[in-house]
Amino acid sequence: MQLVGLVATPLCLVVLSRLADGGYAAAKTLGLLLTAWLAWLVASARLSTFGLPSIAIGLAVVLIASVALAALRRRCILAFLRTHWRLLLVEEALFWLLFVGGVAIRYSNPDLWHPVLGGEKPMDFSYLNAIVKSTYFPPYDPWFAGGYINYYYFGFVMVATLIHLSGVAPFIAYNLAVPTLFALTGLGAFGATYSLASGWSSAQRLWQGRIHWPTRVGAAGAGLAALCGAIFVAVAGNLAEVVVLFGALTSLSRVEFATTLPPLLGLAKLIDGIGQVLVGGKGLPARIEWWYWNATRVIPHPPTEAGPINEFPYFTFLYADLHAHMMALPLTLVALMVAVAIVRDTPAPESAADSSQQASAMVWLRGNWGELALLAMAGVVVGSLWPTNTWDLPTYAGIVGGALAVREFWRRRCVDVPAALAVVWRLAAVLTVGYVAFLPFHQSNVSAYSAIELWRGSRTPLDAYLLMHGLFLFVIATYLLLEARRGRGHNYALRLLRLYSARWSESKRLGHLRRLLVSVSPLGSTVYSTTRFALFALAWLVLLDHGPIALASALLLLTVLLMLSPALLSWEPVIIVIKSGIVRPGQLSGMCSPLSPRQFLLLRLPGR
Repeated sequence: MQLVGLVATPLCLVVLSRLADGGYAAAKTLGLLLTAWLAWLVASARLSTFGLPSIAIGLAVVLIASVALAALRRRCILAFLRTHWRLLLVEEALFWLLFVGGVAIRYSNPDLWHPVLGGEKPMDFSYLNAIVKSTYFPPYDPWFAGGYINYYYFGFVMVATLIHLSGVAPFIAYNLAVPTLFALTGLGAFGATYSLASGWSSAQRLWQGRIHWPTRVGAAGAGLAALCGAIFVAVAGNLAEVVVLFGALTSLSRVEFATTLPPLLGLAKLIDGIGQVLVGGKGLPARIEWWYWNATRVIPHPPTEAGPINEFPYFTFLYADLHAHMMALPLTLVALMVAVAIVRDTPAPESAADSSQQASAMVWLRGNWGELALLAMAGVVVGSLWPTNTWDLPTYAGIVGGALAVREFWRRRCVDVPAALAVVWRLAAVLTVGYVAFLPFHQSNVSAYSAIELWRGSRTPLDAYLLMHGLFLFVIATYLLLEARRGRGHNYALRLLRLYSARWSESKRLGHLRRLLVSVSPLGSTVYSTTRFALFALAWLVLLDHGPIALASALLLLTVLLMLSPALLSWEPVIIVIKSGIVRPGQLSGMCSPLSPRQFLLLRLPGR
C-alpha cells in the first residue's frame, strides 16, 4: 500500500495541486486504482496473465508518469513539501491510526463467519479467491463451472493486486483488506474536508466577487473540520443506538402509573432504569449485536416487502463483509476530492478578446493541459465506480458535473449558453473516458435489468429518516439557520424570506410595499418566484406525508439561497417614502447593498 501510494504521490501533487494538501490524501487510493486498472487492462487484453508481471507493468507506467510530472514541476513540488510537510505527516498518522484500529477489531474476531448473524463472507471470499487465481479477465465464476463472474468485481481486483504485491495468503489478506479500506476512507474524508475548509487563495478571491462563500479559516480550524469530516464519514453511526439504550433502560424499570402524557411515563421509566444500573448493579438486557445490527434495520416495512437495509460505513467495516459498496468507499472519496479540485481550479475570468485568441485547438491544448489531466483523472475515477459498485456512478458523476457547473459559473460570472456548453462537453468527456477506460468490463457484463421504474411500495417515515440522518441534519440545519438569521450580505430572496418569517402578521402589507418600492433584476425575480413555488411545494409534501423529502428539499433550498450572492440577485429602490419626506433614487447612489430588514421596516406608505 505504501509503495503504490509513494509512486502516485508526484502525480497527485501535480494534477490535484489545487487541493489544500496537494492531493496527498488521494495518493494511496489513486495509486492502487491506477496500478490495478492497468494490470487489469493488460490481463483483459490477454497480453499477460494477471499477477506480478501485469501488476509490475501497471506500477511502472504510473511511476514513469509520476517521474515525468515531477521533473516538469520539481520546484513547485519541493516548495510545497517544504511548507506542508506537517500536514502530510498528520494525514499519514491518521491513516495508520485508522489502520491499526481496524486491525485490532479484526484481530479480536478474525473468523470469516459471524457466530450468530452469519454474514456473506464466504461469498466474498470465494469471489476474492477467483480474482486472485484468474489468469485473464473476466474472472471465472466460483459458483458456476465454465462461467465467468457477471458482477461489478473491480474492487476485488484492487484487493487482489495488494495480495499479489505482498504475497500474503488470501485468508489473512481478507482481514487486512478491511482495515486498509477503512483507513483509506477516513483519509479521503479528511483530505476532502480540509480542502473545503481551507478556503481559496487570495488571488482567486480578488475576482470571486459574485459568489458568497464562508470566511476562510486558518490551518488549525481547517484541520479540526477535516478531523470531524473523517469521524463523520468513517466512524460516526446513527441515532438508532440511542433507541436500543432507551429500550434497555426502560425495560429494567418497575415504574407504572396512569397518565395522559406518555412521554412523562417514558421519562420516569428511563430515570428508574438508570438507577437500576448505577445503584442496583443490574446489566443492560441487550444482546451484543444489537448495538450495531439494529442500527441498520430502522426502516419499518409491511410483511409483504423485503426489509430495507440502511448500512453506514462504520457498520460496513465493523461487520467486515467485503462487499462492493465497501471497496468503493475510498474511490468515492477520491471522486469527491477531484470534484473539489475542479471547483478550486477556477481560472481568472476570460474576456471576449481572450476567448477569440483561443481559436486554435493546439493553442488551447497547450495552455490547458492541466485541466485536461484533471478531467482525465476524473474520468478514470468516476468510470471505476461502474465496475466496482455501479450504484455509486450516478451520484458521483452528478457531483463532478455540479463541480464543473460551479467552476464555469465562477469563471464567466453568468449563466449563458456558452457556459452550459462548456459544462456539457467537459462532463461528456469525463463520462466517455470513464466508459472507454473500462471497456472490457462493459463488453462482458450483462445486466439482468432492462427498465427503471418508480418504487410503489411503502416509504420511509420521518422518524426513521431522522434516526438515520438526524445527527448530520442537526449540524447542517443549525448552521444554515444561524447563517440565514445572523449572516450578512444575503441576497434579495433570502432577505425577503427572513423578513416575512419575522413579520408574518404583516406579510400582506410588506408584499404591497415590495411591489411598489423594489425593482429586481430578471434573474432575481426568477429566483424569488421559484422560491415561492418551492415553499408551496414543500407545504404540499408535508400534507402528503412525504416528510423526509420535504425536510431535505427545505435544507437544499436554503443552501442554494445562501450560496447566491447579493450582486447576482441585485435590486434597487425605485422610490422610498419615509416619514421625513421623499428620497429619490439619485440620492441613494452611495447605497451599494440592499436594505437590511430593519431599514425595510422603516418604510411607510401614506394612507395605507
